[in-house]
Amino acid sequence: MNLKRLTFTLSLSAFFFLAYSCDKNEMEESGSSQEEQKDSNIIDMLKKCSEVKTVQKWNETKLTEGITHTKVQVIKKSERPASINIVVMEADAAGAALKTGCCDPTENNPFPMMRPSEIANKFDKDGERVMAVMSGDFFRWDPNENGVTPLDFGCRGPVHHRGKILQDHFVPQHGMVHQALSFLAVDKAGKVLIADADKYDDMQSNLQECTGGGYQPLRDSKICKGFDIYLDGTYIPLEDQYPFSCIGYRKDGTVIFMVVDGRSEISMGLTYSEAGSLMKSMGCTNAITMDGGGSAQMVIKDPKTGNFTLQNKPTDGAERTMRTFWMITVKE
Repeated sequence: MNLKRLTFTLSLSAFFFLAYSCDKNEMEESGSSQEEQKDSNIIDMLKKCSEVKTVQKWNETKLTEGITHTKVQVIKKSERPASINIVVMEADAAGAALKTGCCDPTENNPFPMMRPSEIANKFDKDGERVMAVMSGDFFRWDPNENGVTPLDFGCRGPVHHRGKILQDHFVPQHGMVHQALSFLAVDKAGKVLIADADKYDDMQSNLQECTGGGYQPLRDSKICKGFDIYLDGTYIPLEDQYPFSCIGYRKDGTVIFMVVDGRSEISMGLTYSEAGSLMKSMGCTNAITMDGGGSAQMVIKDPKTGNFTLQNKPTDGAERTMRTFWMITVKE
């Protein structure tokens, strides 16, 4: 073999080696090996969703027995991309529970604001570990803004924390038609439920954990598109490319967290119809919208390092402080 042919052969070998290395690195970053990609129930469900055109890449991590985190990039039927973070807490996950997270009240502020990672570290203790945290109810930056009565201290809906009622009412505001519509709760028997705001008073005494919420994109397995939201007789659609936060549950009690980035070229949020379809495709019968926009955020506990890390890309560019959160915890 002459020198020219040897040089060509070595160059060709180097090219294929580099190409393989790049593909391998991309697969490890984006999602797993091909063998692993055959084994995700969530991905199989999403592929069957009518609102999903293509699943581009994904990665699934087991946080602990019965609790998984899935990060997936899709192209929707609308031809828009979406970056989705999903946490599934199976109904039979030992010691697992859905709980609220909020900061300790002060004399002048019953609901001080904290970041999701701060909430995770606050409640992650020996005996009960936090696996995931996501955004809670919609809130007001200034509790005294516009002289709202009754004074809501920033929370749009009721707040129950470990059986203690911290706020017992909704505070709707003219113009904020997508907020203070419903609530997510865990009753004293441990059952997760979603109901309209007007049902709260009758159910209040039996709720262990609770926050208010927004529109319900999925009701008893029926997808709701938001076309029934009006202000003074005018239909008010959800913001285009809205970063979306949603919590749903299956009939067996499995809970699903979903956070979808928006307002960017790589992820353009969700509509109510898309959110309802996604949650239904994952087996949910009911789902509720939590605070989205810049508040759409999810933090999980890295099973290798034990550190809490932000999984999505909030539009603020970093974690946003909020008044309430929802957490998945596990008793040790």
